[in-house]
Amino acid sequence: MDKKIATMFVIGCLLTTSFVSIGSLAKNQQSITVITNKSLDEKLNGFLDSLNEKDILNPELINIIRNKIIFNNYDGEIIPGTFIFTPCNPIDIEGIGIVDYDGSFGYLCLDEGTAELDNTFSRNYLKDEIGAICIFEEFEGEIIGEPEESSPLKVTGQSGLFILVEYSHLLAIYIDEMFYTGVEVPVIITNIKDSSEVEITETLFTVYRNVLLSPLKIYEEQIQETWIIPIGDTKTWYWDQKDQNGKQVSKGDYIIAGEFTINGRVHPLVMSFEIQKKSRNEKNIQTLLSKILNDFPIIQKIVDFFIL
Repeated sequence: MDKKIATMFVIGCLLTTSFVSIGSLAKNQQSITVITNKSLDEKLNGFLDSLNEKDILNPELINIIRNKIIFNNYDGEIIPGTFIFTPCNPIDIEGIGIVDYDGSFGYLCLDEGTAELDNTFSRNYLKDEIGAICIFEEFEGEIIGEPEESSPLKVTGQSGLFILVEYSHLLAIYIDEMFYTGVEVPVIITNIKDSSEVEITETLFTVYRNVLLSPLKIYEEQIQETWIIPIGDTKTWYWDQKDQNGKQVSKGDYIIAGEFTINGRVHPLVMSFEIQKKSRNEKNIQTLLSKILNDFPIIQKIVDFFIL
């Protein structure tokens, strides 16, 4: 696709609860076009504030969405599972889920069904396995569906901006928020399905660095073995902070994306974190402590006693 000027994308969303109407959508059908003077990030933040005030979503999920707003300069797939179209024409979504549009800003959660976007994107979504959330504005067309409970929906038309984020009902990802340079980064994948084990037949990890507010791929690793994760259990992959050429990366903001193939369908998981450099004082203190523990073994024994 052609590159566009500043749009944004939302990543790492995990959303399974319902959305209640925040605007004027009370009808099953509508065709509305409204343009406001607010910027896109102002609209999204206002939208999330409304969800938070009405206690519709878990605050942690709202923060995940809010913290992943990143401005970018192109369309298409930004990172695995996140797609941006500016504009998006046509839109053809049909299935089961919830949808709302307040005349300016829209939201859709597709539990099951199909999404056809911009003549370039076509995906199926499966109940209790993998779904999608969508955010859009400047919509023209028809919306059939309910804002308060999952029901048959159909959205057809076009919009000035359309963001789609895929989320998994089977897996979750966790990475600490900050690491010092040179420290191995554990990436924890959890089976969140409460009824059975999960079998992952193919796995691809990709590391990005946010450079000038744009994700730059720096490392990629394919996992050849099959992973079987029991109910509530985890599997951990480690990144040694080296790029594809084996060099230590510098401090900055990073993203790790995992693509996990389950029953022939890729489940994308994404999380961001920061790498910081230790200050000279921290290094000096660490060196001093190591020297003290080496020179006075009794202190090491006392420390070990309290830790154990």
